Formats: sequence, C-alpha cells, structure tokens
Amino acid sequence: MERQTLAAPDRRRFIGGLLVAAAALAAPACASAQAARSVLDAVPAALRAAIANGSVRADLAPYFDRAAREAVSSGMALRVPAGTYTMLTWSPPAGLTVLTDGRATVFRQLDTRGRGQRFIVVSADGVRLWPGGAATIDGGMTARGTNATGFNSGVYVYAGPGARIGRFECGDVYGRNLGGDVVETGCDARGFLGSCTIGTIYGDNVYRNCLSVTSGAAGTVAGVIQTGGCGLYTADFEPDPTSAPIGSWTVGTVRGHRLGVGGAPAVGIGSVTIRDLDLDRARPSSIPPLDGGGVSERKTPSLFNVGIRYAGVGTLRVDRASIRGFSRAAIEDITERPQDRVSGQVSFGSLTIANCGSATNYQVITHKTRQFAVDTIEASTKSSPAIATFLGGDAMTAFTVRGGRVSGRVVSQSLGSFEASGLTISGAGQPAFQNVRGRMRLSNSKAAGASVLIADSPGSIDVESSDVTGGLLSSGSNGIRLRASRVNGRAAG
Repeated sequence: MERQTLAAPDRRRFIGGLLVAAAALAAPACASAQAARSVLDAVPAALRAAIANGSVRADLAPYFDRAAREAVSSGMALRVPAGTYTMLTWSPPAGLTVLTDGRATVFRQLDTRGRGQRFIVVSADGVRLWPGGAATIDGGMTARGTNATGFNSGVYVYAGPGARIGRFECGDVYGRNLGGDVVETGCDARGFLGSCTIGTIYGDNVYRNCLSVTSGAAGTVAGVIQTGGCGLYTADFEPDPTSAPIGSWTVGTVRGHRLGVGGAPAVGIGSVTIRDLDLDRARPSSIPPLDGGGVSERKTPSLFNVGIRYAGVGTLRVDRASIRGFSRAAIEDITERPQDRVSGQVSFGSLTIANCGSATNYQVITHKTRQFAVDTIEASTKSSPAIATFLGGDAMTAFTVRGGRVSGRVVSQSLGSFEASGLTISGAGQPAFQNVRGRMRLSNSKAAGASVLIADSPGSIDVESSDVTGGLLSSGSNGIRLRASRVNGRAAG
C-alpha cells in the first residue's frame, strides 16, 4: 500500500489486525526518583475540570510545550496525572521524561480534518515516555472516518535527515481508535535512530499495524497484543525504500493475526527475534470505517490469508510459534522479483501449524530462503491429511527439521536440500516426499500411511535408522540408500 509523503518517507504496503478475548490489565503508574513538574501547572484552571472528566476539547499542545521546556531546563520530569489530554500533535523536547498515572492518563487526538498527522512525534534524543509505566492513546478515529488517514499513528519515533536519536524509551501503550499505527518507528537514510526500548503495545481498532518498524538500529519490545480489529499486521517490520536499514530487533510476545517481516530491494533487515508468536486467522481484520484499513481483502486475499509473510531478512528467529486457520499458507517467503533481497536464515524452535494450506497451497513456502530450520514441528490440515503438503520451496533452500509430526506430504517441491530427524509422517495415501530434486536425508524417523515414501524425486536420497510402512519409490526417482532401517517390518540396509 503506497502511502503519501508527510514529514517522513513514503510508507509501503508489504504485508498486512484481530480480536483477542482477554482484557488487558492496567499497568502500574510510572515510578521514578526524578522530581517532576505537573503539566496541570501550565494549564488554565478553567480547563482542569474538563481534563478530569474527559470532556476537554481544547488543543493542549501549547501548555504541554511550555511545561516540558520548563521541566527539562530544571532537570525535572513532566508528570501527566490521570485525565484526558487532547491535542492535534505534540513533539516532546530532547531529554524529557514523561510520567503518568498508568492507563488512567489518556492522550486523545483531535480531529485532523482529513489530513494525515502523527500524534506524539518523537524527533529528539533521550525522550522517555512513561518508562516502566503505561498510558492510553486514543486516536479519535470514528466509524464516520474521522482521523482514518493511515498516517494518524499514536507514537511516532522518527529521525529525519541529519538528526540523531541515540536512545528512545517508552512504557506500555494502550492504543485504541488509531488511524495509523499504535507505535511506528522510522529513520531517514541520512539520519540515525539507535536503541528503542518499548513495553507492551496493545491495539484495539487500529487502521494499520499495532507495531510498525520501518527503521532503527536496535529495538526491544516486551510484547504486541492485538485486542480488537487491526487493518494490516499485528507487527510489521518493513523499511521504506529511502530509509535507514532495520538492524536487530527482539519482541517478547506477539499475539494477533498476521506478522510481516519484509526488506525492500535496496534496504534490508538485519535480524528479527520473537520469543512467543500466536497467530489466528479468526481474529478480525476489518475495522470501522474501512474494511481492512483501506486494503480490501476481496482484492488482495493473499495479504490476509498468510500468517507470516517475509522477504529480505538476514535472520528471522521465532522461539515458539502457533499459526492457525490461514487458507493460503502459514508461512510464506514472498520474494518473487529478481531485484528482491534473499532471506538468509529463518528458524523456529517449536512450530505448530493447524488448519493452514489447502489442496493447492502449501503450509510453508520458502521460495528464495537460503536456510529454513525447525527444531520441532506439529503440522496438521483442516480437512483430509491427504491434501496437506507441509513444505514447498526453491532449489536454493536448505531445510532442516529436527523432530515432530506432519500429516500428509512433507515435501512436494524442489529444494536445495531437506534433512529431517525424529520426524513422524502420516501420509494418508499420498507420497511422503515428492519432486525432491536436491539432497534429502531422513534419519531416526517413522513414515506410515503413505502410498510411497519417495515419488518423482531424482535427487540424492538417504534414509537412516528409520521405520517405513508402505512402498519406497515410484517412477521418476533415481534410487534410495538405506542404512539400519526397517521397511514394512523387515530390516533394510
């Protein structure tokens, strides 16, 4: 999705929200030993009652600016007590620490009248937004289309040309009704965005992504939790064509419907690590006022029917993943054009796939990935296992799986190499491995119910210390080397 230019580079549209039936718990108020100046000291007394009861409609940014300057000049933090604070946009000065009363402190964006406008814009070094605490950010998006521009992000950290942001810190963000992303980072190729430390990001009724990383040398995010509709991705790592690269980012928990990790042809991604990933297609994408955040699912179903879409990433690591209900694929490398960057290594600790793929689609599509590794796999299909094909890829991919269970065909596409150990295969009348043109090695595994173990595979095939029930080879295969294995109950090799 091409995005217009604001004070930052064009945003792209590479990869694509949801309903988690769990109430978000309030985070504690910020704790800090730093002396603080209350923003209310700069606000006229006539507005304070409206701030307290949530009826305020004034643009409070000038009062925030004055209070923030005074706080920084005196070496103090800026305290924003419980209440609702309305502004069109606000940019904290360098070195400012903002303290809140947790979720009871609400920042609400006023009507930007159809003009894309990020809300809290951090463009200076050393800003700390409620570190260790939390705040609520309400983007003011309505079903009538107010603030539904795609650019009205809640917190936007951006280093422009010549700017240097060495460090940014933020506590938990409870985002709702946002016409852009909940939290968005970016950096011009001529700027520098260093370390970003962010708490847990919650998103409810979000036009685009809960987390959108377009740049940043290093980042740590405690979690990204989608609690309501979200138009594109729960978390999206995707540099702009003119931005600085994405360096090394780690996220604790991601719970939502889709994950995007997509490098641009000219700008890559170093590494993305996710500790715990839970994706479910049943979580809703549509939001008022527009279906899918302005991207029609009817026109681009592949954007919505894949759990993880990735391309051009050096290293993508997920320690634990559960992916459910995606009709095209659970995981897909979308590298297609010659100029697209190749991904280096994609790996999973434990990977559980349920009800993904179809008779014509794979559950995992690796395309141009150089290395794809899984420690433990559990893969099943939503209908007959006979139509489930776990893996399809490209001749350059080296695939390794170290244990688990797969129903249906394991491989039905040419790979550079496939190596599996400790794998249990339920073939359900289909070949367990088909069209394997590279090197294949199967060890300490069991295969039962397949029509044959290997079909239409002219590559080099080794089976060691494994138990096979059914036929071994069909036509089109060069042969198989057996060592210390059993075939239909008899020793072989």
